[in-house]
Amino acid sequence: MPIIGYSANDSDDWIWKEALRVLSEAYPGHSWYVEVKEGSIIVKDLKISDVWAYHIKKSAVMHDAARRKRALVMGGGEFLEAANMRRGAWQGEYATDLEGRPKGQKFRGMIAPPQQPNSLKIVNQHGKEIAVVGEQVPNDARAVH
Repeated sequence: MPIIGYSANDSDDWIWKEALRVLSEAYPGHSWYVEVKEGSIIVKDLKISDVWAYHIKKSAVMHDAARRKRALVMGGGEFLEAANMRRGAWQGEYATDLEGRPKGQKFRGMIAPPQQPNSLKIVNQHGKEIAVVGEQVPNDARAVH
């Protein structure tokens, strides 16, 4: 389950760390990606898409931790529902569509359901497991069955 955070400014690192903690507690098992840049908190669930996201205006939530948490949890839930996924812990479903896209824009999900779950693990040259089916594979990886 990838959980990824990034900020263009080191002083904003606490924001994505807090956001990942809040989202992981509210919606465990989802593959959250949080980026903080240019006055926005950008949130994606990589089980939905690597393109589509929801945005929170930083200035609207920076003064109040409770407001920030509410915006993250409500936005995350609405994003899951827009992809026809349940709020709460991930139950093995994958997005096949996303409501709210501009008309005519085709949806392509980020992660497709595995054909044989858990049939492949990725290890580095030292035999240490470093990824599973559906995650980005590092350059030093090799497949074993």
